[in-house]
Amino acid sequence: MKIKMRKTEEADLPEIMEIEKMSFREPWKKISFEEEIRDHESFTLLSGEEIAGYICGWKILDEYNITNLAVRPDLHRRGYADLLVSNLINTHKEDCRLIYLEVRESNIAAQNLYRKKGFKIIGIRRNYYLNPEEDAIIMGIKFPQ
Repeated sequence: MKIKMRKTEEADLPEIMEIEKMSFREPWKKISFEEEIRDHESFTLLSGEEIAGYICGWKILDEYNITNLAVRPDLHRRGYADLLVSNLINTHKEDCRLIYLEVRESNIAAQNLYRKKGFKIIGIRRNYYLNPEEDAIIMGIKFPQ
């Protein structure tokens, strides 16, 4: 099956919203994705003609904050999240000194993926997630400028 990465389009939102609802306890609303597409960055990963996953983020000066990343649950453990993160790193390693994100402290699989890509723990946001109350681990990867 052919794998392709491209900028997210409004037409992707129905499939993205389904993936989002299956992936998170507190899924983003459609308006949040619309804002990401319009005002920030969002990339969609296609496997054949189907959306396999997506990644969103904000570039602010020389930092990049990954705000959302998900892969369709039936496609987990096939390297798609790795591809999404790798693409983002390759896109921004020259113009950013730091790429960072927040991840649930209970999401060990995601933390392991980020560590594999070179991210390290750089902080904690207490009670970041509301349902249930849980801390977020801030992980980042730094690049020399």
